[in-house]
This record gives sequence, C-alpha cells and structure tokens, in this order.
Amino acid sequence: LVHKTGKGIAGVFPLSIAETKVKQVNDFSKQHGFPLLTTLERE
Repeated sequence: LVHKTGKGIAGVFPLSIAETKVKQVNDFSKQHGFPLLTTLERE
C-alpha cells in the first residue's frame, strides 16, 4: 500500500491516544532526522 499510494495505516485508536501517538512519532522522527510524517485521519 505505501509503495503505491504513499500512505499506510499504522493503527486505529481513540482520538486522544491517536493525537498523542502522532505527536510522539513526528517529534521522534524530526529529532533523529528521519523523513517520516504521521497524520491523523478520522474513519
């Protein structure tokens, strides 16, 4: 899926948990120089 659309699903979580996970992953990837961006989408 990622190789064809540029997107993948990492999980389905309640909103507050999803917001925390998105922030944690984006902060970590930025701090370590990884070109990774996570976003939040509602079902």
